Formats: sequence, C-alpha cells, structure tokens
Amino acid sequence: MIASPALAQDWGTDFNMGTFAAGGGSPANGYLNLECAGEGSGFDFAGQPFIALTVIDGEQLDKKSLPDEITFWVDDEQSYLLPMSIEEGSTTRLVYDYSADTVEQARGLVEAMRQGSIVTAKADENVIASLDLEGSNDTLELVEDCIAP
Repeated sequence: MIASPALAQDWGTDFNMGTFAAGGGSPANGYLNLECAGEGSGFDFAGQPFIALTVIDGEQLDKKSLPDEITFWVDDEQSYLLPMSIEEGSTTRLVYDYSADTVEQARGLVEAMRQGSIVTAKADENVIASLDLEGSNDTLELVEDCIAP
C-alpha cells in the first residue's frame, strides 16, 4: 500500500497506480490513513478499504489487552466498530482486518467522517486517537466512492 500524507492536522489525498489514499493527523492526536484500489486498478483487493490508525504519542498497544474491535466515534454521535489488529512489528499502529461482514461499517465511518468535525478512536474506553476532521470532506470523497457496497 502507498503512504498518504499525514502532517500536522492537515488532511491530504493521493492517487497512485489506481489507488486512492487520504490521511490526516498529528503525533499528539494520532494519524488515520485510508486507502482503496479502484475497480480498474487490476488489484484483486479492488474496492476493499485499507485503514491504518497510528495512536497518539505515548500510547503503546498490547495484543493481549487490545479488544477485537476499535470503536470510532464521529462527533460523539455516531459509532462504528471495526476489527483491527496491531501491525506486525509495531506497538503504535493498527490496521483494519477487512471482511465482507464489516465493510459497511468501514464505508459508514468514511461517509460520517466527511460530514463530521472530529473522530475519536477508542480501545474499550481508552482514547487512542482523536482527529479534527476539518478539510477531510474532499480528501475522503474518492476513498468513499471506491469502497464497494
């Protein structure tokens, strides 16, 4: 997968080899990167979202105490549960465990983030990231459109 820009709180977007990417965040608030390969990309995972979350500075993840699902709250009104696991070799980065059963949650999260002002990720009740969504609407549009319904 490609790395999307994620400096400060700014949201950025990229398109490379048929893959749409969007991301934003900061060390103090965590980083969120989302990617999706388009139908014409030739990839066998076309339409499947890739979501990676880097937790806030100072937070360390432990496989033994990590819940099976991370709760993403958009504006403290809408919640989305995504199965995520710790990226191999990391203690600070989670990746979405894609399944056809949860893709609607992922798509709903991206859609809500486009309209929201803040997204907070929680492992149980522990806040592991909280990102301002200002400027994310346009950057997330292509990723949302790419995710297969």
